[in-house]
Amino acid sequence: MNPQERLTLLGTRIRKYDIGEDELLRELGNLQPAFDGGEREANYREKVGAAVEWGKIYLNPVKSEKYDGGREQVRGFLLQDLASAAKIAGDIT
Repeated sequence: MNPQERLTLLGTRIRKYDIGEDELLRELGNLQPAFDGGEREANYREKVGAAVEWGKIYLNPVKSEKYDGGREQVRGFLLQDLASAAKIAGDIT
């Protein structure tokens, strides 16, 4: 499965609440080094890095409640960054 497919599947699983904390962080971490090199790859790593940070906040109720929309807003930010990273990954491959 290529990075775009993995990101898309991960987003689907998050939307369905079908992924555990450890697996979510592990998957995000594994996707970070998928590409090395040019500007698009840097954009990809930036979006996956942002998704990792949102994932950590999402998994911490104390941190996620600091946002106006709470955990669901943070989940939305996480999904948005995953979708952006998937699009970039598709453009790269």
